[in-house]
Amino acid sequence: MTRTRFDQFPCSIAQTLNVIEDQWAWLIIRDIRMGNHRFTGLQQALGISKKVLTARLNALHQHGLVEPIEAGIPRSGYRLTQKGQELMGIMQMMISWGDKWLYGGSGPITFTHTCGKTSHAKVVCDQCGEEILPGSMQVSPSDQMPESDREKWFRYFDLSET
Repeated sequence: MTRTRFDQFPCSIAQTLNVIEDQWAWLIIRDIRMGNHRFTGLQQALGISKKVLTARLNALHQHGLVEPIEAGIPRSGYRLTQKGQELMGIMQMMISWGDKWLYGGSGPITFTHTCGKTSHAKVVCDQCGEEILPGSMQVSPSDQMPESDREKWFRYFDLSET
C-alpha cells in the first residue's frame, strides 16, 4: 500500500508526517530512546516483522533520526541522533495526553525529572515561560508561506477560533 505524501502542504506538521511516516516509526523511536537499541530487541518488543522494521529503520536513518551505535555497523544497535532526540518533546506531550485522556491521569510509564519529581509535559511559551493553553495563541501565515497558499489560508481558516 502506498502511503499519502504531504509534499504539497506548506505546513510543518505535514512535513513532519513525511519524515515520521507511520505509527511504527514513533514506537521504534520511543524504544530506542528508552534503551532498546538492538534490531532483535526492537523486533521482539514491538512484535514487528523484520521486513517492516528494516524499512522503518532505513527510513529513520535516511532522515537523520537514528544511526548505528558503531558507524556503518547496524548490528551494533541504533541510537537517536540529535535530530531524533529533539522529537522527545513531542513524544512527552503524546504520553501526557494519553495518560490524561486514555488512562485516567496515570499511564503505564512514570517519568522522573532530574529534580527528583514525577513529571508530565506541558507546552510553554519560549519567550515568557507561561503555559500555552487553548485560545492563548494567535495563528497567521509567515513569510515562508507561498502567496497562493496565503490566499487559501485567508479564505478557509477562521482565525478567531485559535
